[in-house]
Amino acid sequence: MTTTARLRAAAVAAGVLTAVMAGCSAAPEESSVSASTVPVTSSMPSAPSATGSGPSTGAPGNAQAPAPAASRPLSDFVEDVPEGPQYSFHSFAMPSGEIQCRFVDGGLACQTGEYPHTVAGDALCDFYPGVEQGNAVRFGFFDGAPKQPCATIIQGDGFQSPHTLAYGQSVTAPLRSGLTITCTSARDGLTCIQAGGTGPRGFFLSTDTFTIL
Repeated sequence: MTTTARLRAAAVAAGVLTAVMAGCSAAPEESSVSASTVPVTSSMPSAPSATGSGPSTGAPGNAQAPAPAASRPLSDFVEDVPEGPQYSFHSFAMPSGEIQCRFVDGGLACQTGEYPHTVAGDALCDFYPGVEQGNAVRFGFFDGAPKQPCATIIQGDGFQSPHTLAYGQSVTAPLRSGLTITCTSARDGLTCIQAGGTGPRGFFLSTDTFTIL
């Protein structure tokens, strides 16, 4: 090999070595930043509370049934007459005094003397055909009436009871064999219901209404 060739080979080798060393010095330094620790929060939903409310039933927790009417003994309503105890009967009035009732002669008669009623034709007693409609002021279960209960007029004087059946109270009376009536007083009117007997159960009476039940 000539001297010139040797010099060229040496120059090439030196260039290669220089390039390799330059590439090594250009490598990035290892990062000195340490990995951060990030707290992990669970995304699982929490279990429902055991005391959680279920579907509403709509029923109030303190709902109570209406209290039954307080029953009074029939003896509280005895009305004596001058003729003697064998002729005594039972009677009562509503607290307003606008409805007066008597258990007498095997029947029940209630009156609204100052408040005549117009009622359904089939609710009239027909004791006085053509007269009762629009003038009915006496109502109840009448012995011998073709319909029970029914509405009619008053022939003669009305009556006033010395006894009061207070609102929320009831009284029961046997009228005749197989027929017992319980009357209950309320602010909106009087309800009388039969136990035994036949036909309608009873009636509701106020100063402007007579309804067969």
